Amino acid sequence: MGDQKLTITPGTVAELKQLKPSLVFEGDGKFYTGILDSVERARADADFAALIDVLVNDLPQHPSQSFVERQMRRTYSPFRLADTEDREAAIRHFERILRVVGAKNPGRFLNILLYGPILGRMVGK
Repeated sequence: MGDQKLTITPGTVAELKQLKPSLVFEGDGKFYTGILDSVERARADADFAALIDVLVNDLPQHPSQSFVERQMRRTYSPFRLADTEDREAAIRHFERILRVVGAKNPGRFLNILLYGPILGRMVGK
């Protein structure tokens, strides 16, 4: 499967900027409790804010799905040892970003992040 070229317009960049404040790890008052440790929550919030900054600044020069996925892998790395709920929240944030940039079929990439390289490739088959 080849790398998908993305069409990044000024509108796409504006949508990413609008998305940035909502990519936080606070509880939703219903199901997700949020990252309870305030220092860890602040770090996670800052990591996602930094991801959006990188995408806003660099994605127009590197408009490909592989570029976005590389940036997401870096952001997700600290979550590998986090609670499942927090990993799932990170994946939901990634899904929103991927929709904004117009990525096609990101499911496999997200499954590999969430479940690891072996199970992630098996999920959805």
